[in-house]
Amino acid sequence: MNDNDDGKIDLILMNNAYNLSVLDTKILKYLSKMDKEGKLFLLKISDISKNMNVSNSKITKTLQKCGFSGYKDFRSILSMVKGKKVNENRIIGYLNDTFIYSLHKTFENISNYDFIHFNKLVDQTNDIYFMSGGANYYIGSIFSSKFNKIGKRSRSLEISNPECNNINHNSLIIVISISGKNYKIGNRIKYIKENIPGTNIISITLSNKSNIAEFSKKEYSLTFIDYENINERELPRHSFSLISVFLDMFFLEYYKTRGDEFDKLINLNADHIK
Repeated sequence: MNDNDDGKIDLILMNNAYNLSVLDTKILKYLSKMDKEGKLFLLKISDISKNMNVSNSKITKTLQKCGFSGYKDFRSILSMVKGKKVNENRIIGYLNDTFIYSLHKTFENISNYDFIHFNKLVDQTNDIYFMSGGANYYIGSIFSSKFNKIGKRSRSLEISNPECNNINHNSLIIVISISGKNYKIGNRIKYIKENIPGTNIISITLSNKSNIAEFSKKEYSLTFIDYENINERELPRHSFSLISVFLDMFFLEYYKTRGDEFDKLINLNADHIK
């Protein structure tokens, strides 16, 4: 940081400030101190609230008195004033640093063999089932519809649905588990693998190794890079897009194996498969 930067945070914090209490001033001085020590961009709002023994909401309200919507907005403005990412659209910068980079890190570990192996499993199976919980059920619904349109019988099942135990023999199951540690998914897949003949399982997770890896023909560990310290509760919203792109690439590679044939089936099924 150059010498001129030291005063910038103080000017920013006092911009439009009004009705500052003793505690507000204390919080602002602490933020200024952390910035001058080069620590501000390493701290989450929860770190600051813990260090100062105040609530997250108190820090937010203090910054709102200074004209910011919250802590992230404050850090973004400070970053821009200091010359960081001044010419970069904030949304594009975020996508490049997180989502796009996550895709690169995920697919750099995927080889042509993975696509060939996936295509072989799809060709050999009678039915494809997407199994997951929560919002990921809808990802399964999207891709089961895609496979149905090209003549591959497919269905999405919520992992708590008892019908999961009654799937057809010689099926391919694509399991989506963000944490990779969901005990309901683990127990369900264990039962299926032990009791339904000819079942092949592909697992997709954001974990290094899930609790269903031992039952999977192949497990894909997707990478999500988080430079924004996203709250864990927000992660499913981002993983939804990451998993969707991942599955779309595998679907596209399978589709390309017999494109003309599949195009005819898509047109044939267009009116009665949505």
